[in-house]
Amino acid sequence: MKSNVMKLFLATLATAVALLAGCGTETGTDTGSIIKVDPGSEYLGKWTYVMEKQEGDWQLRWPDLTIERNGDGFMIRSDGEGNMPAYLKNGGLQVAGGDLYVIDRTSGRLTNGGQQFERIQ
Repeated sequence: MKSNVMKLFLATLATAVALLAGCGTETGTDTGSIIKVDPGSEYLGKWTYVMEKQEGDWQLRWPDLTIERNGDGFMIRSDGEGNMPAYLKNGGLQVAGGDLYVIDRTSGRLTNGGQQFERIQ
């Protein structure tokens, strides 16, 4: 009788240890409702310049931009400016030695504080 109680106790203890061993660890690849987003992917694509009327005159037209992945960073391509390497910084796309481009969450436009661009692709 005593040996049966001991076996039952050890079996219960082993089951509890096995169940608790899995607590606090994540196994498998299921992330539930978490959606993994590729950082900077919101900048990729083609952007066209938005002309705004300023003081009764139209601004000069800026060339359209194409933003592509370039290894760990990005390449901003434009006919007027050539190729500009960029990287993610401070929530935006920082051109090496130049402007910081961010997406205005209200308008959806890409801006560097002066020019504005709308996504066309």
